[in-house]
Amino acid sequence: TIFIAPPTLKELRCRIEGRCRTHKDELKGRLKIAGRELKYRRSYDHVIINKDFSQALRELQGIIRKENSGKAR
Repeated sequence: TIFIAPPTLKELRCRIEGRCRTHKDELKGRLKIAGRELKYRRSYDHVIINKDFSQALRELQGIIRKENSGKAR
């Protein structure tokens, strides 16, 4: 399993606000859910911090390649 996390909740807030017009209550609810989800990230096999999209994508591709190569054996 792979958990992709924002660098911080503050950064997540900025990203959500930058993508769309979100009602204040909806934004608050989304951030609350994200905070709860972040508490479970340690239960995943892999955690990727999405600070830089290109880097996060490379990490994801590496994990997938590694997992797929193990199944081919």
